[in-house]
Amino acid sequence: MPNSLEMQRPLSSDRQVVKINDDSTGLLLKDNRVFVEEQPTEVNEVATKTYVDNIDVAGKILGYTRIANDGTGSSDNLINIGSSMAVLQTTSGTDVSVTFTAPSSGSVEIEFSARLYTSSTTVAFALSDDASFSEIDETHTYDAGVYKMDETDINLINIKWAVRGLTNGTTYTYYIAADETSGSTSQIHHGRFRSTGTHYPPIIVKAVAIPVYTGGE
Repeated sequence: MPNSLEMQRPLSSDRQVVKINDDSTGLLLKDNRVFVEEQPTEVNEVATKTYVDNIDVAGKILGYTRIANDGTGSSDNLINIGSSMAVLQTTSGTDVSVTFTAPSSGSVEIEFSARLYTSSTTVAFALSDDASFSEIDETHTYDAGVYKMDETDINLINIKWAVRGLTNGTTYTYYIAADETSGSTSQIHHGRFRSTGTHYPPIIVKAVAIPVYTGGE
């Protein structure tokens, strides 16, 4: 006698077990949905919704900020970094930040890039959840120093933070802060250079969805 998949009654809003002849399988059906009796425990088993959500959102850009000076004043394109940790702000009063809605994984990567000028100075960077510096977590405050130049240097820097434990669907704004841990000459240059028509790279801050990650905070 050939094996056959059987159900006791037509599909409805109640789950019912799918059988092969008289033996019950681990599958349950209701309307147009499929369920399993036990949660998957191995990578090749049926994926859970959480797993699928994490994969679906990974790499999605959730928020993007571009800041580029268009003023013609001699210092309009400069952000001077001071000796105490503070949120970066342009001459025109724009905070360097990004706003995003947390994904289902609750994990994001914040990426900051800008043109940094320094002279014999070590610069630290941090994430803040307020325009007045408010540390998100000590591990997201890179106060041991991010860039150290023992002479005059100019670099296009790229700094990343991985943040987890966010609430799915909640909107967050994260700010980029910086200070000088040694030395006293550092600036971020962005956009138009006075009125000559030449330009520095813009400041970019973006939030990217990532899967739930393990390891230290």
